Amino acid sequence: MALTSAGNALAQALPHAGLAAAQQHTVQAVAAEGGPLAVASAPLGPRVGALVTEALTHGYNLGFLVTALACLVAAAISVLFLRGGRSSGLAVPLP
Repeated sequence: MALTSAGNALAQALPHAGLAAAQQHTVQAVAAEGGPLAVASAPLGPRVGALVTEALTHGYNLGFLVTALACLVAAAISVLFLRGGRSSGLAVPLP
């Protein structure tokens, strides 16, 4: 999800980046083949490096936010089940 979001952010930023047509085409071709990480590792110039860094930052921030929310939901569910087990008063007989 993080890399998909980063790829989308990069694709949206490219037309407004002020890159030459040939450089923009190269970035799009590299992104299509390998995604934003491939663009980040390719020597495509400082402007492209800044664009892909912004896109990856956006993507990973979104990924970390979703992960944090999932952890909070899992923790809340765990607390509810742990409390439910203790307060039920059910005893399991030993053989």
